[in-house]
Amino acid sequence: MTAAIFSTFALAFLAGLAVLGLPLKDEPPIRYADRVCRLAKATMDRHLPCLGDTDNGSGKPNDRQALLSVIRTVCVPASYFGLTFPCAQVNRERGYAVIKSPAPYGLSFIVTPTVPVAGIESLATTTGDTNRLWLAAWEERNLLERAAKHKINWNEVVLAVNSKSTRSQDQLHIHLGCIKSSIRDFLAVEPSSTGENWRSAHPSSINVSFFVKLLPEEYIKKDLFKLVFDEIPGGRLLAEKQTIALAGVTRGSWRGFALIVTLETVSAEEFIARDC
Repeated sequence: MTAAIFSTFALAFLAGLAVLGLPLKDEPPIRYADRVCRLAKATMDRHLPCLGDTDNGSGKPNDRQALLSVIRTVCVPASYFGLTFPCAQVNRERGYAVIKSPAPYGLSFIVTPTVPVAGIESLATTTGDTNRLWLAAWEERNLLERAAKHKINWNEVVLAVNSKSTRSQDQLHIHLGCIKSSIRDFLAVEPSSTGENWRSAHPSSINVSFFVKLLPEEYIKKDLFKLVFDEIPGGRLLAEKQTIALAGVTRGSWRGFALIVTLETVSAEEFIARDC
């Protein structure tokens, strides 16, 4: 996600204003989005960081901060006026926003805090309130069904977070999408039982070594980052190397999750299918 994509999101924001019949001004999209932000800042929330307050001094958002810039300077201000553009969802009360992944990432969404959180490694040394982000991302899976226009089962959904070396944005975000069939098929026969220790796995169909543990459904409400840090050997020291995925799993009448952690250089998108 780059500054060019930021401009694309700003254009989408203006399209949303047009659809709702709000007046458009003859000026660059980013500048107009900034004016909307400053109006919200003056009338709704004086703590909003508008684009001019958060750029890198060049008048453009830093490429590695583009996601955060879009969320904080476009999506959140727009939400005060009943808009979601260019985001799919903004929940100010729970502190997260959802935005559709830009091309070429297929049918998937990004769920991110509305406050700055650099990435997984920053959570290893802080007690930030990010435990609810997994729950929020899972609850937003209905966005996949709307986009795909058909029902998507529990065991077809996956959430994934990039390691420091594989991400393009220095803002913590969870990818929400449909799981690749090869990974779903492996998890369907994964022998671990709920509550057992982590198991090392290297299925030939995926070609990625990872640790996997089955979790009951209620674990979605827990701080899964902390669980990984505490239970994976060297979890906190190796936090910046971790790519973490959470996949829905069903076994007869039982349903829960497979929590997957890999230290290999593999992106979160490797767990996500191109389409649903």
